[in-house]
Amino acid sequence: MIEYSVRIDLQAERNKHTNMVFSSGDNNAYRLNFSFYSYGKRVDVSGYTLTVKAKRSDGQVIIDSGVIDGQNAYYIVADNMYAKEGPVVFEVALVGQEASLVTSAVVHGEVREGFGDEGLDAEEVVPLVAKMVKAAVDAETAVHVANVAINRANEAAEGASSSAEFAQGVANDLTEAEAIRVAAEMQRDENEEQRIVAETLREQAESARKQAEEDREAVFAESSQNANAAADRANEAAEGIDGKIEDRIVQESGYQDDKIMSQKAVTGTLDRVYDDMSNRMSALEGDVDSCANAVKGSASGNVVAVDDVSPALHTVIANVTKETTGAVTVTRYGKNLLDINKVVQNGSNGIMKISGNAITLSPSSYSNNLYGINLTPALVATKIIKVGTRYTLSIGSLSAHADTNWGWRIMYTDDTETWLSNLSISFTPTKTIKGIFFYVGMPFTTDETIAIGNIQVEVGNKATSFEPYIAPVTYEAPGKVVEIESLAPNMTLMTDVEDAVINMTYNKDVNKVIERLTNAIISLGGNV
Repeated sequence: MIEYSVRIDLQAERNKHTNMVFSSGDNNAYRLNFSFYSYGKRVDVSGYTLTVKAKRSDGQVIIDSGVIDGQNAYYIVADNMYAKEGPVVFEVALVGQEASLVTSAVVHGEVREGFGDEGLDAEEVVPLVAKMVKAAVDAETAVHVANVAINRANEAAEGASSSAEFAQGVANDLTEAEAIRVAAEMQRDENEEQRIVAETLREQAESARKQAEEDREAVFAESSQNANAAADRANEAAEGIDGKIEDRIVQESGYQDDKIMSQKAVTGTLDRVYDDMSNRMSALEGDVDSCANAVKGSASGNVVAVDDVSPALHTVIANVTKETTGAVTVTRYGKNLLDINKVVQNGSNGIMKISGNAITLSPSSYSNNLYGINLTPALVATKIIKVGTRYTLSIGSLSAHADTNWGWRIMYTDDTETWLSNLSISFTPTKTIKGIFFYVGMPFTTDETIAIGNIQVEVGNKATSFEPYIAPVTYEAPGKVVEIESLAPNMTLMTDVEDAVINMTYNKDVNKVIERLTNAIISLGGNV
């Protein structure tokens, strides 16, 4: 019996192409030995059921079950699965005790035409072993005679080959030396070209630095001018109010004696108005004074996220406070921490497709498992979710979901879990998370294809406008200070140093500074 070993990794590509070859007409001749792995560790298959489906080149589908023997899972291939020459595809499924699918893989092999009896069709398998025995015995005798002749010829050839090998070795050494000389010459030319390019880039960088400094000074001057103008308008408004208060006091002082008590009440009210306006003016002047220094920004935390980074490219300084024995690494992300291309299907029935920033789930005809997606490989496996940090999970659009059993499912390493039936949730993990899922609550047998759009995972208390995922960049420095290239307008920093605090300094977007200052003035009752 011919045996093939097939390794199936739960996180790997579902389609697996192999060199398995089957001959049509063979009988009970092939055994497939399966081993299942999750994150590099072999899965304990005891207590599971092995199911195998085969699809022949003529479209015929055959379903059968395999054998679980302790830690071993294998399947003796049914004869009619390879009765038709051409490609053959096996779908292998491992099912738990509660009928939950652990994994599924599609394994590709090939069926070659055997030398069967004339007139056999694709569904008939006739054992030909008895007819072939006599031919095999005759062939074995002929092979023995041929082997004797070959051994004698080999003895004669050994002497000649030794001399030929020595000559060939000398020729090979000369050829290799010439190749090394040519490669060294080409490398010298390439190094010279790279030196010229580097010098040109250095000059361009110096010119860009000078221009950026001039632009920064111009923006600073403009922001200061705008702030001073806002302060002048506020002072004019305050002076007008002071004049009105004085006029009202003079008017009230001329009232008759029987209205003196009313006059005192009005005067007290006006005094409170004046005090309130004075307090507002003090707060306003503080905002105006701070505007001139609002170009620089800072933030601190184990995970740092800001949304007002200057669009002008600059260097962000990240100071990691915790002492380490080696180099410090800091990874820069955008706002959206979810790489949609690493999201996988929860279970392997049905069809999941990723297109741009959307995921579609299509029905299957042989399962009643719930539709769902698994965000774990994209978040937990890559250590993006940190204990003690506030996160928001959100979905921009969902074409349909069931009345029950839908929403977010968060699983922890202590086997507890949380279900939340909302498109957007905010949470702060207090213990280590091992899985994050989103279910739509419908079985795979539903006729409807469901679309999930604009999935976002971000740091903060609420869902904000969707931003496509930006690939992270990791920076490393021998000390505690790491220099990072800015990313505008949203930037998130993380470090693998446990319990460390990142102190971040960056340039703010001046337009956002002015906008927020304007909103503060309006909230105080002023005009801009």
